[in-house]
Amino acid sequence: DINSGSSDAWALLGMVLAEAGEPDAALAALQTALGLHPGHLLANNSLGVLYEDLGQHSRALRQFRKAVRLHPGFKPAAANLRRLERARTKAKA
Repeated sequence: DINSGSSDAWALLGMVLAEAGEPDAALAALQTALGLHPGHLLANNSLGVLYEDLGQHSRALRQFRKAVRLHPGFKPAAANLRRLERARTKAKA
């Protein structure tokens, strides 16, 4: 049983489910993690990655921006944000 109060466990479960090709379950787990701990580093970034994988680029950008705002030194979130912003700029050109 997963401890219902463990944001770390929910975030890790969400990441595993996303990798296993279960986006709906991953989304629910990541949202649960963020409900328990809105500033959770991995859950914020992972939710952005999941949104991007689902083609929800506006949501992904918002999530990456939130992750960077909350944790400015977390390089994966900053790299994800830059990459998606560049891709969107190229698509508009």
